[in-house]
Amino acid sequence: MTETAADVRKTGKAFGESLSDFPDLTEAERKLIDACRTGKPCNFDEEAPEIGTEANTIRPELIRFLLLGGDEKTPVHPTGVRLRGAWIGGDLDLVSCHCSRPLLLPMCKIGGELI
Repeated sequence: MTETAADVRKTGKAFGESLSDFPDLTEAERKLIDACRTGKPCNFDEEAPEIGTEANTIRPELIRFLLLGGDEKTPVHPTGVRLRGAWIGGDLDLVSCHCSRPLLLPMCKIGGELI
């Protein structure tokens, strides 16, 4: 999604700093958000997935958003982002992330690179 200067002025935030930047959440993404709010792990499978499906794919930008603490409507529990057996659909770019919450990704596959 391309962000314009007008978008930043309207919200006062850069892209990826508000849940509204992630329209059309999948069932898997809603499950992850709920788990992050309550401090519970989000488990999809005990093994790493071979392919991404709607039932196990999480956008990497959403993981970054949650790892940075979410927003007022989507607070993240201090236990952080704990995701098991999911497909991360693209590059997980954590450059310049200063996170106060842990990130655990056992048995997850990243469809791109971990940056």
